[in-house]
Amino acid sequence: MSLQQRMRISRENAGLNQEEMAKKIGIGRATYANAKTKQGVREPRRGELLAIAAITGVDSHWLETGEVPEAGEN
Repeated sequence: MSLQQRMRISRENAGLNQEEMAKKIGIGRATYANAKTKQGVREPRRGELLAIAAITGVDSHWLETGEVPEAGEN
């Protein structure tokens, strides 16, 4: 699963649209949308990914890597 897919799943599960998520992490909607396009126009900054994880309640390691952390990690 790609980073873009993990970002979308996290956002949708939190009940947010792109504009709402972008506002919450302090960037514009177009910037957010470009960060998650399949073309990879812009790689999201780590701070943005950490903010997305915190807002949506997903594990930041999973969001960044797609790997589920083993018990005891974090």
